This record gives sequence, C-alpha cells and structure tokens, in this order.
Amino acid sequence: MKIADRVIFSLTNNPDYLGFWNFVSKVYYVKFDATPTLFFSGEREEFNDLRSRGTLSDEHGEIFLLERVPGIAIEQKDWSCTWGAYYGASKFENDRCMISGIDQIPLGDRFFRMVRSFLHDEKYVVGFSDGYTHANADFPSSHHIGFGSQFKEIYEIDSS
Repeated sequence: MKIADRVIFSLTNNPDYLGFWNFVSKVYYVKFDATPTLFFSGEREEFNDLRSRGTLSDEHGEIFLLERVPGIAIEQKDWSCTWGAYYGASKFENDRCMISGIDQIPLGDRFFRMVRSFLHDEKYVVGFSDGYTHANADFPSSHHIGFGSQFKEIYEIDSS
C-alpha cells in the first residue's frame, strides 16, 4: 500500500539509533513501495566511515549527508536531527514524502489505511495529530505527509 513516494529519516552518529537504518529502509522499500531516504547530520569523515563499514547501506534507499555547520554547539538535544527530516522532505518538491522517526518501524499497514482517505494533492497530513491533545503536549514530529514543496512552503525552508 503506497501512500508516499519517499519516507524521510534523519539520523546523527548516535549509537542508540544507528542500527535502525538498514532494517527500516528494507521494510519501507519492500513492503510499502517507497524510497527510504536518510539525511545523516554529521561530519563527512564519520559519514564515509559508517557507509564503508555497511552501518549505513544504500541497498534499499538513498543516503545524503547534512554537514554540520562549524561553530554551532550541540546542546542537550540535537535539533539538527529533528529538523533534518523536514529539510530532507523539502528537497523532493514533486514527491509525496512522509517523515518518520528511524525507530518507528511499522508492524502492519493500519496507519497507512487510516490516513489514505485524507491524502489529496492539496492536503498536508499530520498523521498522529490527535495523539497530542493532552495538556503540555508537543507537536508531533513524525508521520507528516505531503509533497516536498508543501514542506518547503509551510516551514519556510531555505534551499541551503
């Protein structure tokens, strides 16, 4: 069941999450007919090392490097990873993209069947929006679905 041309992920060199890419990319490629697309936020040297060791394989998807901007300190939470997925989606203006957490591996197609009826060319869907209705809830940062051009427009994302 295809609901997106691409499923966009973002990742840093965090050992708790590095092992997910090779598995989740295969799931989306084989089961959901989408192009898994990873934006790795880090340094070129570590990126090349992870690819050469097979930790980040492009067998079932595409991988891009988002080089870190020198002089910007990473505090307790590395927002480059969160916003990297939105930026990544904006690079594919004519593709319907879904962003997802790298550790959110679908066990079935229930979510996709649920959101399919909402998908129209002019719609931008936040898949888990009703899961954040409690007090002090954050805005969901995964399972947004729309064309790359919509990500670019809604979040006012620059090309660089």
